[in-house]
Amino acid sequence: MDAQTAEDGWDNLGPARKRQRTDHLEDTKELVITDRETLVRDDKYYRADGDCIIKVENTLFKIHRFLLARDSSAFQNMFSFPTNDKEVVEGSSDEYPVPLIGDTAEKFRVLLSVMYALPLELQAYNSTTAAIDSLMTIAEMTNKYHFTTMETWAVDALHNVLSGAYGKPQTDLATCNSTTLARLLETAILCNHTGLRSLIVSKWANRILLRDIGPALAIVVADRHALRSLQGIAYYVQLMEVGSDPQKLRADTTLNRDQRARLLSGHWSLVKLWDRLRISAPAFQRSDGCTFHSHGCSKVWEDQWLEAGKNEKTLAYSSADVLGRLRCMKENLMMNGEIVLRLTPQCRKAAVESLWRTIKEVEDGLADHFSDLTQCPE
Repeated sequence: MDAQTAEDGWDNLGPARKRQRTDHLEDTKELVITDRETLVRDDKYYRADGDCIIKVENTLFKIHRFLLARDSSAFQNMFSFPTNDKEVVEGSSDEYPVPLIGDTAEKFRVLLSVMYALPLELQAYNSTTAAIDSLMTIAEMTNKYHFTTMETWAVDALHNVLSGAYGKPQTDLATCNSTTLARLLETAILCNHTGLRSLIVSKWANRILLRDIGPALAIVVADRHALRSLQGIAYYVQLMEVGSDPQKLRADTTLNRDQRARLLSGHWSLVKLWDRLRISAPAFQRSDGCTFHSHGCSKVWEDQWLEAGKNEKTLAYSSADVLGRLRCMKENLMMNGEIVLRLTPQCRKAAVESLWRTIKEVEDGLADHFSDLTQCPE
């Protein structure tokens, strides 16, 4: 991904190439002068002491070349002025600015704001009041144009602020919307910041499980980047929200045909998983001091497991909601009189731990169930 991003950055950067001479030169001048009527000088970053004109959208920026050329950036080799008087120099005047394609004036303005920032202004980005949107833009732009040091600073600041290193941030991962979470995750992946990526995936997945936020956008992002843990939870909760009503699946335009096929395949796979789990209690080792394990503790556990699997409260959950049914069974079994009275304390603890492990294994393996079964293996 980094290599592709680097290529895109070079493609979007207007190269400092020489313009054609002689008869074509006059036509070019007329075109630029005509277009100049629609251009505007930026209020803040068209600086009188600047020595390079940059055009982004219809806005002209006059800034200092040394700021753009530092940190081994993509701009470093651009500023080589020709010596021949007949050649037009990009960036030397409003008529011949260096064009940046694919960016917005607002994003470039944010990049310049940190380049020209004073130390106290930079410190504000490492605080609870940090502007998260601006930090994301800085990280994206510095990655695109290869400002390596500044990119590292920006994405580290994002991680520190959002992880609560300075206290509870104004932009809280527990309350922000899916669009913000998606952009944060994309930024973390773009800049290859493992800590930030893990933080966003964990917080997003947890909110989806709590039904605090919808899973559809998480499915799209997780599929794009093959994020298995987020994929599994997002698909699972999406399946629970669709339930047994096919109209809900048809009405959801967020997901494409392949993603719908994975949901249907996941439903079939999870129902089959429940059919296996409900008749086979999680095994646990005999504890020290248990003298009647096979026909005592183990047998009671297995019998009560089968009963809990048939309990009305358990069956009230969807047949594909394996996690919901297992958690319901856990609550039932922990209060079960037979288990409390007939299992030794050590065996009872071991049995409950084995159930917890089963729940964790199912949760960790959710993504495996959402493989499109309609596709033939290659």
